Amino acid sequence: ELDSTLRDVAEIVGASDAREVEVHWELASPVAALFCDPHDIRQAFRNVIQNAIDASFNGGNVWVVTRCEQAVAVVEIRDEGPGIDPDDLGRIFTPFFSTKAVGSGMGIGLTIAQKAAENAKGKLQVTSTKGAGTIFKFVFPLAAET
Repeated sequence: ELDSTLRDVAEIVGASDAREVEVHWELASPVAALFCDPHDIRQAFRNVIQNAIDASFNGGNVWVVTRCEQAVAVVEIRDEGPGIDPDDLGRIFTPFFSTKAVGSGMGIGLTIAQKAAENAKGKLQVTSTKGAGTIFKFVFPLAAET
């Protein structure tokens, strides 16, 4: 169950330093069920949400939004951070690629998230505007549709 899974993730993510980042949970898919490994998908959501928090400025916001559109469930994770450099966008899902400072990450979180989405017959998309934030969008077929 999508929203229930994200509620579980909400209990374990948070700002990893003294910065104030508010996470807005707009969970609007209470009956959406995915055909996936629950552990893997929790880890995928956690990785992307934590990245959004880490990318946010002090006083920034992150939104986690769910919705159903026809036969798919959508999870959007949006931040107000600095965005991803266009030169890096094509590499962010590459194992061990990271734009974080040395020692702040291993560069495998987005690779794991993308693989978990694919294993659930879904996909993970990204759009980013330098200076205006990033949106990661998971799109999954609903369990009844798989």
